[in-house]
This record gives sequence, C-alpha cells and structure tokens, in this order.
Amino acid sequence: MENSAPNTAKEWDIALGKLGVEHARLISMRSWEAAYRDKGMALICGVDEVGRGCLLGPVYAAAVIMPEDSLIYGVNDSKKISEAKRKKLNGIILSHAASYGIGICDNFEIDRLNILEATKLAMRRAIDALSAKPEAVITDAVRFQSALPSTEIVKGDEKSYLVACASIIAKVARDAKMASMANEYPEYDLGSNKGYATKSHRQAIAKFGPCTAHRFSFISHFWPEAPLIKEACAFLWGEGYEVKKVTNSEVIAFSGQTECIFAYKGLNSIGPYDFYIDKGKLLARKSQSAFAI
Repeated sequence: MENSAPNTAKEWDIALGKLGVEHARLISMRSWEAAYRDKGMALICGVDEVGRGCLLGPVYAAAVIMPEDSLIYGVNDSKKISEAKRKKLNGIILSHAASYGIGICDNFEIDRLNILEATKLAMRRAIDALSAKPEAVITDAVRFQSALPSTEIVKGDEKSYLVACASIIAKVARDAKMASMANEYPEYDLGSNKGYATKSHRQAIAKFGPCTAHRFSFISHFWPEAPLIKEACAFLWGEGYEVKKVTNSEVIAFSGQTECIFAYKGLNSIGPYDFYIDKGKLLARKSQSAFAI
C-alpha cells in the first residue's frame, strides 16, 4: 500500500530521506520571515487569494499567523495539492494557527472595482479579520496599501510557508462556497469548474444566459449584454438598491420595499427608472432627470 509503514532497512532509509528533504524544503520556505524576526517581530502573517480568474463567484483571500516553530509537512501551493490533501492540511493549519482570517469580495464588487482592486480589498479584509494584529505581511506578489511592513514574493504560495498556508485556507474556503453555489446554479457545473472558464461553463452561459453570481465584466465574450448588466447593477447600487437576481433577460433589484426591474434586452424597466442608451452609454432617467451610469 502507498501509505504503509516501511518494513526493511532500505525502506526506512528511503522514508527518512524523504522526510529530510521535506523538512529542508519547509525550513527554506520559512526563511522569508527571517528579516522580520531579526527585528524582533513575532506576529508575521501570510496572505494569499484564490478565484481571481473565475467567471463566477467571489474572490477569497486568507491571512494567517503561524507559530515560529510550525512545520506542517505537505504544506505547499494549494494548486499543487489534491483536494483531499488540501482539506486535511487545512484542518491541521487552522488548529495550529495563532490567528487566521478570511476576506471576500463578491462579483458585484469585482465588477465595480476591477479584479485587482477587489483582490486587494479582500486581502485587507482578511487581515482585519485576524484576532491578533500582525506586525508584518508577506503576500503572493500583490502589493496593496497597508501601514504594515510587507514583502511581495512572485510565486509566494510555493516559496513562503505562511503564504502557502494562507493559499490552502483560501482555496478550501472558496471551494466550499462554490459547492454550495453549485446547488443553487446547477446548469453551470460549478462543483467541477469552481467558477473558472471551462468549455462547459462558457457553453452554459451561451445557452442559459448569466446568473446573479456571474462577473459581468468577465463574460461579454459569451453574453453580449453583459456590459449593460454591469452598468445597470453599478448604477442601482449607487442609488441604494441591492441586486437580488439576474436572469437571461432581467436585472431585479430592491431598495427597501421598492422594486426595480430592468429588462436589459429590450431596455424596458418597471420601477422608478427608465433606462436608455445615448452615444453608446447606458443612462437612467428618473422624474425627467438623466443620470449617467
């Protein structure tokens, strides 16, 4: 069996050799913290995100502070670990962590801010969710505004122990969210693609249209009206409305008990606003006043 204990001296030598290699790998991954620890800093957090390239759903970020002596064998870039192993490592990481936090930006925030700024916001939210205030931050290449000393590492999720731990936490948390959304939107096969742009996902958008959870700034190649949806959602948000549902023909939003329905294919609406296009831009009119979106 693959995981059976060694029986012979040779098998023990091989197993111990592998453990030695893994131990050395993890020690090397922790070396990125040395400069901060040499300055007397103890609370150093790793931050990573998952879901930036998806067509659907939120972007997740995780921040984690691990004890200085923590060496959890197997920790690596979450993309290089099987789902079963990720879940197991996630449980171990969370049980050993001095503190961890998760930050989320939903698809509407992504459309309003752009994916890079939404990712930075999710990372700040993850840090803010920590129960202990960190003294320094290590991230996977993303630089974001922070008063804390920071190090940005290209491919940080495979080079830094703390960032790798954060990548596992973020990945497991987002995958759990996508599993839940798969039940809500079964036509897009989210249990398999996790919201990424697989062929079957793209075909489903073209066939069924978008749903409320899609990133409309990402799907214009598969749904031509997506830019109209994006602009209408942003306008309604600015007017205090919450978008409750997007279908293959309508945007439905509420502000308290007031409902606004925008039928984007025909530019028809029910509610306090009339939508129209002028010089290629979607506009809204209320009480004879025009608002540029």
